[in-house]
Amino acid sequence: MKKVILVILFIGCGSSPRIQYDGDLNDGGKWHGIGIVTYPSGETWKGQFKDGKPYNGQGVFVYSDNSKYKGKIIDGLKQGNGNLFWSDDDIYEGSFKDDKFNGQGTLTQFGGYKWVGEFKNGLPHGQCTFTTRDGTTYVGEFKDGLYHGHGKINYPDGREWEGEWQNDLPVPSLNSRGVRRW
Repeated sequence: MKKVILVILFIGCGSSPRIQYDGDLNDGGKWHGIGIVTYPSGETWKGQFKDGKPYNGQGVFVYSDNSKYKGKIIDGLKQGNGNLFWSDDDIYEGSFKDDKFNGQGTLTQFGGYKWVGEFKNGLPHGQCTFTTRDGTTYVGEFKDGLYHGHGKINYPDGREWEGEWQNDLPVPSLNSRGVRRW
């Protein structure tokens, strides 16, 4: 296995964007093994490469705004377990599929909001607990990021509502078994 530093220049551009690679190569001269690639935007990937493809395997991707992803990437997409740290202190820890939150995870946002549970296509979906900065909690079902299905919301002052939800709103019907305690 060879180790090289490779700088690729793109000729014909107004400026000279550069991709810099520092790492191992296979016998065919392709990026292979452990390495670091730095893009013209300043973004970097430090991790595994296979047959010339960056982003295959475990590693760390640092975005130009200093947000950071640590975990597994396959063909340029976040896959499996990983952690995403945004520059504004938001954090997602959990499972990814095709670059989106998918499966079990925890999303904590700077404003004091937290989701723990199931995610699908980047949104809470399925059973999840949502907590706001004032301590209000919703425990129940989500659909596409909204309260949807059976759930219970508890307010810090002791009030609560349990029953069916649809598109983020309690369903007020005679068939609903919603219980409000004030």
